[in-house]
Amino acid sequence: MVDDTSPTRRNPMNVQQEHIAEFHKGEKLFKDALESFENTDVGELHKRREFKEVMDQAMQVMSQTAKEACQSGRLKHLKEKLDGDFQNFHKHLECKDQEKVSQDCDKLRKDLEEINRELKTS
Repeated sequence: MVDDTSPTRRNPMNVQQEHIAEFHKGEKLFKDALESFENTDVGELHKRREFKEVMDQAMQVMSQTAKEACQSGRLKHLKEKLDGDFQNFHKHLECKDQEKVSQDCDKLRKDLEEINRELKTS
């Protein structure tokens, strides 16, 4: 009996849709953690650290699935932009520059919106 779910037998469009669905799951997790992070008092370091860890894990899922789903050059560029903005977010967290962290959070949201628009049109 042949396994119809093997990678060689699966429809490439379905596989891409699965990657996009996984990306959206990671995105939702990331956005929820980002919102909670922003709404947590700066003095509650343990909570903020936990939300940051969730964002790190969600970013890993989004990066992996976006890499696998990237078909267009524009989508690849947007993924790289998201990765760069997330690195800036980490850097500003380390130096405790809350204004920059807030700006980084806004950039991350905009990056995700751009990626979503691109995914819908591809």
